[in-house]
Amino acid sequence: MRAATAYEKLKPLPHARLVALLSNKDRMVRDAARYHLVCRDTKAVQRDALKLCRSEQRLLREYGALILGELTLSESAIVEQVLTLLCQMAVSDSGACVRAGAFFALAHRCNRGGDRSAVLKAVMTGYKDRSCSVRYAVAVVLAYINLPGAETALLSLLGDKDKDVRDWAAFAVYMHEDEAKTVFDTSEIRDALLALTVDPFDDVRYEAFRALGVLREKRAAPALQRELLTNEEEVFYDLVIAAERLNDPSLIPVLEKLLERFEDGEDIIKNALARLGG
Repeated sequence: MRAATAYEKLKPLPHARLVALLSNKDRMVRDAARYHLVCRDTKAVQRDALKLCRSEQRLLREYGALILGELTLSESAIVEQVLTLLCQMAVSDSGACVRAGAFFALAHRCNRGGDRSAVLKAVMTGYKDRSCSVRYAVAVVLAYINLPGAETALLSLLGDKDKDVRDWAAFAVYMHEDEAKTVFDTSEIRDALLALTVDPFDDVRYEAFRALGVLREKRAAPALQRELLTNEEEVFYDLVIAAERLNDPSLIPVLEKLLERFEDGEDIIKNALARLGG
């Protein structure tokens, strides 16, 4: 079943039927059912999501947590109850999928407010989880919400053996750049990002360069020169913007070469050159 078909087919179903489909073998069906329950955002959905979190089935506990993460929950007492429950599930549940789901839910939940000290405590346990799925979810939490105090966790995730964890950890460094201060800026984190500039995976390297650009870390300039010249077929303009932010004149010759080779994005390259004095 295609995703669009699943979502349309399930839309008119009654509440009880949608809840039942959360145990379906097809993840697409489960996700469509969860989506429609969240959209309805009723007291009944809230009640059943809490029940699902106490289920003996790991899959149902996972989906109960995911649903709670996205409901409005207008009553402050319920908000704190749910936050406490999700933190407990994130660090204590026997199922890795449930722990990961609870962390994903916390990422959404905390975007709506709530006590972040409890989330920080959960993160400082979750980043050491044996499951890469849970560590990945912790990296997502750090990308979603401004969480000072989690520097040790982020530093570990930047060196994680799983490439997707490293990717999201690097993303988390600059995700909140529009706020008054970049949250994750320590010498150790800068060094870890510099190490990622030679990561074997493109996505990880690019996120590291973007983070280093936001941090204005000039030590990244030599590695960025190599990266910009490596790809003969296309230029990644986020890397050009990173070069502009580094404001290192050594990058001018590289950008001039790019300007000769690529017509698309010409203005972006010219803007970077102007900033660098080229």
